[in-house]
Amino acid sequence: MGIQPTIRLYLQHIFHSNKNFRGISFALEEEGTIMTPLCGCVYPLKNYNSTEEIHYSSLYTAITKTDLTSLPSDVYVDSIPEGTFLCIAFKWSKTEYYDYFCKLKKAYDDSGFSTGNSVYEFSLPNNYASAKEEDFITELQIPIK
Repeated sequence: MGIQPTIRLYLQHIFHSNKNFRGISFALEEEGTIMTPLCGCVYPLKNYNSTEEIHYSSLYTAITKTDLTSLPSDVYVDSIPEGTFLCIAFKWSKTEYYDYFCKLKKAYDDSGFSTGNSVYEFSLPNNYASAKEEDFITELQIPIK
């Protein structure tokens, strides 16, 4: 049996400060369920000169309830396609994020994979102690099959 696709809840077209993970959380709370610690973002795979040029096209979280009936028009249930991904994982760092992205992009380009793809970014807390500094493990994924 193959790996099953993960169902995600997407909030699309996030370019305004009032569109954020709180919007997803609120929509889920209205449906009687909650957001999981797994949160992520999607952005187009292309050449960037810095992280400031990266703009997320959507945000997502994993969900357990899929029969959601009262979602706002900019929130929808979808799934990340099943497949094989080229990935890089690292301890999240604003100063080093771009270097990790470039390493992944170079490996993707050097392998001759098709253009017009997306980057799936997700982060998980590395610990749950609220007294500690933010500590996240981030993984960037690009579908290759």
